[in-house]
Amino acid sequence: MIYSLIVKGMRKLTIVIVSSLFLYSCASSPNGLLTGYIKDSATSSGIGSADIDAYQGTVLKASVTSANAETHPIHGYYQASLPIGDYEIRVAHSGYATSTANYVSIDSPSPAVERDIYLKRSSCQDGDGDGFGLPAAQACPKGAVADCNDSNAHIYPGGPELRVSGAQDTFYPISSLQSVFSNTETGKTIQSKIGTFTGNLKIDQDKSIAIAGGYDCNFSTISGSTVVHGDVTINKGLLTIDSGILSIEP
Repeated sequence: MIYSLIVKGMRKLTIVIVSSLFLYSCASSPNGLLTGYIKDSATSSGIGSADIDAYQGTVLKASVTSANAETHPIHGYYQASLPIGDYEIRVAHSGYATSTANYVSIDSPSPAVERDIYLKRSSCQDGDGDGFGLPAAQACPKGAVADCNDSNAHIYPGGPELRVSGAQDTFYPISSLQSVFSNTETGKTIQSKIGTFTGNLKIDQDKSIAIAGGYDCNFSTISGSTVVHGDVTINKGLLTIDSGILSIEP
C-alpha cells in the first residue's frame, strides 16, 4: 500500500508500505476408503479378478481389481482410496452381467465405507449345444471358454483336428490321419488344425487327395502348421499340399 503524508512547510513525503504476501497451499481433499467383496449373487462366493471402476459423472476416478485368492478368505475382496464425494461403482467380470452401485458416498477419511457388490451370471449363448458359449460365459457347461464356431457342434476348443468337406462335413481326431486318407474319396481335401500326427503315413491307393494344414480352431484361418512325425510313403496316387504347412519330421 502507498500513503502520502504532507508536512507543513516541507515537501511532500511519500511513505510506501509493502504488505506481506501470504501464499496458501491448497491441500487436496482427504481420501476415504471404499472396501468390500465382489460376490456371486447365486452362491455368495467371492469373485476374484473382477474389474471395479469408480465414476463421478462420466469421469473415471479410480480402477481396482478384486483379490484372486482361491480358497482364501480374501478372495473377491477389494479396496479403493477415493476423494470425499459421491460415486457410481461399476463392476465387470467375464461370464457375469455388469453390475452398478449408485450413490456410494465417501463422507470422511474414516471409517471405511463397506459395500459388497453382487454379480449375476450372464446367460449361456450356446447355439450348437456343444457346451461352449459365444461369447464365453461362466454359465455355460464348459465354463467361460469361447466356442470356436457356435453353429457347428463338431467345432469347439479341443475338438476333432481333421475335417473332410462334403455334402455333410465329417470330422476326425488327428490320430486317425492314416485311416482318413484311406477312406476319403478322390478329389477331396482333408483340412487339419494345428497339431501333430505321430506315425507313418502310407499313400497306396489310385486316387488324388489334398491336405491343407495348420488351421485354427474354426478351420477358417491358417495360423500354424500340421506336423507328421514319421515317414510319408507314396506308392500310388497323388498327395497334394493344398495350403498351409505340412511338416514331415522323422
